[in-house]
Amino acid sequence: MAVVEMQKLTLMGQKNDKQKILDALHRFGCVEIDKTEEIEGLCYDDDNSLYNTLNEKMQDVTFAINFIKEQMTEKKQLSKKDKDSVFKAPKKPLFAIRREISYEEFTMAAAYEYEHLSVMDSLKTISSEMNEIKAEKIRLNNVAEGYKLYSGLDVSFDAVKDTATCKITIGSIPLSAYGVIEKINNEYADAFIEIIDTLSSQYIIFVVSHNDIKDQVYSLLNENNYSICSYKGSKTPLALIDDINEEIEQLNKKLNSLVDDAVSYYDYMPKLELLYDFYSFNKEKAERGREFLVTDTTFIMEGWVPKEQIKNLDKTLDNYVCYYNLEEPKQEDNPPTCLRNGKLVAPYESVVNMYSPPNYRERDPNIFVAMFFFLFFGMMLSDAGYGLILAIVGMVALRFIKLEKPTQKLLAIITMGGVSTFIWGIVFGGWFGIELPADSFLNKIKWFTPLEEPLMMLGLCLGLGLLHILFGMGIKAAELIKKGKTLDAIFDIGSWYIFFLGLIFVIIAMLASVTVLNTVGLITAGTGLLIVLLTNGRKEKNIFKKIMGGFKGLYNIINYMSDILSYARLFGLGLATGVIGMVMNVVAGLFFGSPFLIPFGIIVLIVGHTFNIGINVLGAYVHTCRLHYIEFFSRFYEGEGRLFSPLGSNMKYVNITK
Repeated sequence: MAVVEMQKLTLMGQKNDKQKILDALHRFGCVEIDKTEEIEGLCYDDDNSLYNTLNEKMQDVTFAINFIKEQMTEKKQLSKKDKDSVFKAPKKPLFAIRREISYEEFTMAAAYEYEHLSVMDSLKTISSEMNEIKAEKIRLNNVAEGYKLYSGLDVSFDAVKDTATCKITIGSIPLSAYGVIEKINNEYADAFIEIIDTLSSQYIIFVVSHNDIKDQVYSLLNENNYSICSYKGSKTPLALIDDINEEIEQLNKKLNSLVDDAVSYYDYMPKLELLYDFYSFNKEKAERGREFLVTDTTFIMEGWVPKEQIKNLDKTLDNYVCYYNLEEPKQEDNPPTCLRNGKLVAPYESVVNMYSPPNYRERDPNIFVAMFFFLFFGMMLSDAGYGLILAIVGMVALRFIKLEKPTQKLLAIITMGGVSTFIWGIVFGGWFGIELPADSFLNKIKWFTPLEEPLMMLGLCLGLGLLHILFGMGIKAAELIKKGKTLDAIFDIGSWYIFFLGLIFVIIAMLASVTVLNTVGLITAGTGLLIVLLTNGRKEKNIFKKIMGGFKGLYNIINYMSDILSYARLFGLGLATGVIGMVMNVVAGLFFGSPFLIPFGIIVLIVGHTFNIGINVLGAYVHTCRLHYIEFFSRFYEGEGRLFSPLGSNMKYVNITK
């Protein structure tokens, strides 16, 4: 368990060698570049041209990759609808991993650039044509929707036209205007309105009016929001809709053909992904280069390198004309955090980093998190059968399935949680929710059954919670003593240790009926609280604030008690796992009464227990994290560090092997 010691690197070299030196540091893989401190008379490299060019190239490659993926998905959907389709989509691995390549292959990506520029231009052309077709389809669908309003019209739009003596129109008017239609039909002998169709909110009407009265008729209609149809055409609306549907069908065929064209570029995906990471690395170099101080012929850069890698750094830089210096971090520096833990502890780094990485100058908490995470995770599941399944499946997966590091770490946590669950299951007699026979070996070696003795289970959970909190406080005390603040450790932490020790004596006295121990416990607990009262305000100068500080310290007893009660979630989740398992067994047992229903019973057992494992593994992980983040870390952990990120380490698609 250790935070790796870092050294600050300051390097000065010739501008002509800058890219070569950065490439060498990338291949070295252990230098994080930082912004160079200002030096009077020197300025930062403000040339953004290369950065902007690479940013544009990355956008083009990103478009190409995403466009091919989108069209591959579209092709899969189309092939499902087409029974005669012979298309077979490439199989994706269950767990996506980055492709491993050599450093030489990575540097060769530049050789593919010209070819891929042609590919990206072709994809842009396809995308543009697709967008035009989609826009045309939207336009045609909108026109068709308009035609549908007049689907009740059995003549063409062009046939509806004025005569020498009459004005003839069709259009739409709100349903509320029905009275106006009746009025015109009843009061104007030389006018006629026919309702062609009734829609949800309007009528489609045919209006014939003699020229002598057209102004009066249309004045009434317009006052009621009459809208004259503007469509033209030599066919009926239904015939025009059929024409549009046929046109859309032809557009769909063109669109499908373009999808096929886009999918045909799928074989270029590995090289496009490589090119993306190649551009990404060079963009990072350009971005970091802007933080270098420069003269006309030289540059100065700063960074961080693990102390254990200094000899390898020397070998790397020996091939270049440059001067470099290594020194210990200063107090005002903010070095990155590089962690070095054993195989059993390293997976839990993901738990700590998800909260906040430790800062460079504090103790690495991962070994403590590993111990208690292992303890609490298994306690929340507490079924030996489930634990055995998790451990075996996890070990097999870790051994035979290639996974990315984050996934490996998560799976390792669950695998170790399976071991813990197996142990706690033996302790509590939990085996797939089955009630063990009284004379069985497994029943004899168990400690107790939580469902039968819930108070004992609750007490055990709260006791472990107190231990967890006191452990965190102990780490804080050790840090204070290390910094020479021994009195702070005694007054702020030791006083609460005394209080909780007294509280433990009182609880033991109550359980064992030992009066003397009860008295000793009360005196011990009182002594601890008295120390808190007298010392918590010691740093205040005002006497009133000193007194109030003491009472404020006593108020913390409520915080401590509420934090301890939070560990009742161990009790709740532990019981829930067992109860759900028992319920699944009971439900499955209902099917075992008939030989014909036994298969259904087996299905209920498999599905039910799989669900129980899945939901409670998720719950155990989340709640164990929560206990560490809120109750444990609040006692000692500062965090707010930044993880060590060597140059070129953030590849998205490829993993460069050394």
